[in-house]
Amino acid sequence: MAKLSKISKRKLIIIGIFIIIVLPLALSQGCKSYNKTTNPPSGTKIPKVAKVTPKKKVSPASTLLKSSEKNGVMTFTLFDVDSKGLSHDETKQLDALAKEIKSISSCQVTVIGHADNVGTSEVNEAVSIKRARLVSDYLKKKGVANITSSGESYNHPVAGNETAAGRAKNRRVEIYVSTIGKYNPYK
Repeated sequence: MAKLSKISKRKLIIIGIFIIIVLPLALSQGCKSYNKTTNPPSGTKIPKVAKVTPKKKVSPASTLLKSSEKNGVMTFTLFDVDSKGLSHDETKQLDALAKEIKSISSCQVTVIGHADNVGTSEVNEAVSIKRARLVSDYLKKKGVANITSSGESYNHPVAGNETAAGRAKNRRVEIYVSTIGKYNPYK
């Protein structure tokens, strides 16, 4: 066996001491901090911590809501539809809705776009029509028939337009599925 130099012997001794003494102590201290059975010293007041639940990614503004059926008409509302495109969550919701609509034997679908009151009536009319057509075209691609679409500008708000939250609720698309013929609550 080759003779070890004085420096390499020292390095081996230091490494050995570290492995035998320091490393096990460090590991045991680290493990103690995660030990759930360790109790605090008696008399220590433990603050109450509120239960934390992870936040879901789906925001309420992009949730498809189904209202109860009234007189042969089911109402669905898709909030915060961008007139330029549908989000991934919105397309997933529309996929589920298209499947449900196709399971209804004879129905008429009316898609109505809405806007907030920011901008002129003409601009919001165009935006509301684009929103309705975007959803209507998507449902048609998914095999839904008998669809009509229209825009109502900012004429029928569901919330106040004074706040950003209210305006977000007014930027929406309503989908009416009727088994009693064409249905538009605004005409």
